[in-house]
Amino acid sequence: MNKPLINLIIACGQNGEIGLGGGLPWEGEYAEDREWYTSQTLDNIRVGTRGAIMNFTADRPSVLVSSSNEMPDHCLGVYNWHELTPDHILNDIKASFPQYSIYIVGGVEWYEASAHVADRILLTRIAKDFDHDRKVDLDLILANRKLESSKVASTHGEVTFETWV
Repeated sequence: MNKPLINLIIACGQNGEIGLGGGLPWEGEYAEDREWYTSQTLDNIRVGTRGAIMNFTADRPSVLVSSSNEMPDHCLGVYNWHELTPDHILNDIKASFPQYSIYIVGGVEWYEASAHVADRILLTRIAKDFDHDRKVDLDLILANRKLESSKVASTHGEVTFETWV
């Protein structure tokens, strides 16, 4: 059995744009990106903020990072990330659920605070500018990382799937 990894999975526009009005700035435009995200995170644990994990369902294991201890239905747990470090939270989840890989799925502050803990970063880069109200600092997220692989999407030439280690 392969050792479960801590992954960070993110899609963004060319300037780090990731959000607009509670959704993605390109919502519905890139089915290949949605399929990529689902194929990676399905049957693994998603760890993110309430806004990043829109649906807590029994068939999609998720852990919430929040400043509130309120636990949604179908959530495996809640961690207050203002009281615990990302290292502590992610390593505790990894120890509690050793059969799963972990996927950091956002929001902005959680991405930026936890990126250094990730074993690898799966980045969907969309070479377009988008209207947005949320963006990440990709230089911070990719600091001290090396590009391992890059593949242009088959359906949209402006979309590239990158793996950073």
